[in-house]
Amino acid sequence: MQNIAICTALLCLLSSVSSRSLEDHPRYTAAQLTDEYKHILDGRIKLEDSHVISRDITVDDCGKRGDYEYLSDKLEALIPNLSHVDLSLKFAYPVPFTNHTIQFSVDEVLTHLNGEKESGEKVYFARMYNESDEYKIYDIRAVPCYP
Repeated sequence: MQNIAICTALLCLLSSVSSRSLEDHPRYTAAQLTDEYKHILDGRIKLEDSHVISRDITVDDCGKRGDYEYLSDKLEALIPNLSHVDLSLKFAYPVPFTNHTIQFSVDEVLTHLNGEKESGEKVYFARMYNESDEYKIYDIRAVPCYP
């Protein structure tokens, strides 16, 4: 009897996760911003205190092998003007249609060298690479990918 109750609970959980449609999570161009690996432990994201921006920026163009150098150039132009980046985690949850991926939102404050501040909520995702428990954080503020 107890096994039936456990199976029923699992089925309810799985059906609620898989019922989210792809439209709820549009595909985005993702610019890699971190040079350090961040760890996701027990389903919670631990954002280390560090500079978020890397010199080595790569761009994921949604698998189309297109030319996204303009995005990389735009990011590289922004980096030298920042003196500090503050991030605080708001929420995190697994993205059901992408393996080994966690999506999360942070409150972000960018401090420019001239003292001017920009702030807002930003959405990121972290993807685990094969045979590793390390994640890389990606920024998905860029242009949406269209089919």
